[in-house]
Amino acid sequence: MNPTEYLHFLAKLQPDAVAVQWVGGEWRFGQLLALVRAAAGRLRAHGVTPGARVVTCVPDRAVDWLVTLAAMHEAAVTASTQCYAPIPAALRADFVVADCVLPAEAIGDARLVCVDPSWLQLGSEAPDPGAPKPYPGDDALFRLIMTSGTTGTPRIVPNTLAQRLGRSVEPSAAARRRKTLGLMGLACSGGLHSAMQALLDGQVLYHSRSADEALELLVRHDIELLYGAPRQLAELVDALRRRPLRPTALREITFAGCSASPKLVDELRAALCPHVESVYASSEAGSIARLVTHQPGLPDGAAGYLLPGVQLEIVDDADRPLPAGAVGHVRVRAPYMAQGYFGDDTARAFRDGWFHPGDLGSLRDDGLLVLHGRSDEVVNRGGIKFDPGQIDRAAEAAPGVLDAAAFAFENAGGIEDLALALVLDERFDFDALQRQLRQAVAAPLLPSCYLRVPSIPRNAMGKAQRVQLRRLFTEAARGAVPG
Repeated sequence: MNPTEYLHFLAKLQPDAVAVQWVGGEWRFGQLLALVRAAAGRLRAHGVTPGARVVTCVPDRAVDWLVTLAAMHEAAVTASTQCYAPIPAALRADFVVADCVLPAEAIGDARLVCVDPSWLQLGSEAPDPGAPKPYPGDDALFRLIMTSGTTGTPRIVPNTLAQRLGRSVEPSAAARRRKTLGLMGLACSGGLHSAMQALLDGQVLYHSRSADEALELLVRHDIELLYGAPRQLAELVDALRRRPLRPTALREITFAGCSASPKLVDELRAALCPHVESVYASSEAGSIARLVTHQPGLPDGAAGYLLPGVQLEIVDDADRPLPAGAVGHVRVRAPYMAQGYFGDDTARAFRDGWFHPGDLGSLRDDGLLVLHGRSDEVVNRGGIKFDPGQIDRAAEAAPGVLDAAAFAFENAGGIEDLALALVLDERFDFDALQRQLRQAVAAPLLPSCYLRVPSIPRNAMGKAQRVQLRRLFTEAARGAVPG
């Protein structure tokens, strides 16, 4: 089968119902099908055939979805980039579809197809693609997700047709009927999930190009469920400060990708909606655990209760299961989980039927997963090992601290030490920060160095890139970086 068969069906069932909505425009299901078929005909004319790897480099999510559906129509294996991020050579792209001309070094040996205004014009002349091409079967390669985790090392997660469709089914039918605004782009697993779910359910895919547009959609279209990464939600809070609007229909905010600071959660609850949930998930395994963030008595690092069908264990360095409450390495087995990385058979993250996300955690008797940081980010300071994320959270609670990330570095004595990068505004007071840190963390864990930066480098999901911070700090200390 082919997922675009759902679009063909919906264009017959409800041709005038809105399929994609953005500020200032919309596509109805009949219109979307016409545009997708025309784009599919153009792709076919360029040589796209079933199984070809087609990468989209289109920052506008609505247009990206249109082109992605067109490639799916031709049973291609699709992938999306974060804006114009470099395409990993390991992906071995056959075609790159972009809304501008990209340099040869950015696309490698792939053939470039440029999206021009005619792709978005109903009735424009285009070859007839015929019926959707079928994928060979449920186990056929369907989607490639590029993920960098916290290290910046690119990984490619393959999804079969069955895995992608399976992940797009929400356990609650009531949740699927809610008007939902997802803030993540199609390059993220969560963004693709939102788009696929809207297609399978015949619902509207709401699209915003900025935090201000997201706020306008929330108010104008009575959005009930908001989904995004913490960084995107923080931008929405900033937009609310500029435009004091209150979405009255919003019933739930869900964030994923990384943890949100208590400060951000409090701001979301006060400004947008009192009910905020978090999802612990990965591109490799999908959704793993879920949590209502304002549930009383939660420990620091609480990630959520395991979703039905998910198996999770805490293991030691030899992969032996540990008892409840013990801290060790998280490993997970979930429905529709990937079984390895594309083009990399040596990755140790997948072994013995489990995926090891690289997190440290503990599992309580009641099934609550508590995270204790990343195994590759744990700082060892004088024999005391700890998660730098606890320093982040403490610093972010201080007045004038807009963002923070602690990271390890090697000091002049060759000893692992701790620095704290800070994004500040005019309210910042160093003494107040010091008091906040001393109240929240033990004295041996306090940073020895503070670094003011214009922004914290983060990946697409908002996770701090501590390895990059360490490298920049080290280069600056050696005089390699001016200023």
